[in-house]
Amino acid sequence: MIKVGDKAKGFKFPAFNNSAILNYNIDMNRFVGVEGVINDVGTDTFSIFYDGVVYWSYPIREYLVIQREQRLNEIGI
Repeated sequence: MIKVGDKAKGFKFPAFNNSAILNYNIDMNRFVGVEGVINDVGTDTFSIFYDGVVYWSYPIREYLVIQREQRLNEIGI
């Protein structure tokens, strides 16, 4: 599972137009694929801190889907 202190990379995710939970910001584009450190984990979202200066929040569900797909590709499934 995701926990504070883990390393994670930023990623694009669908904008949640009718949700106050989270929305993708175009400024997040520069952190796609950039590794940072998880500094907060909530029920549906988590935050990645980049270079001790900037942090962005991401949806946990989409992150777990990406991680699963990457692992399946690594083992050839």
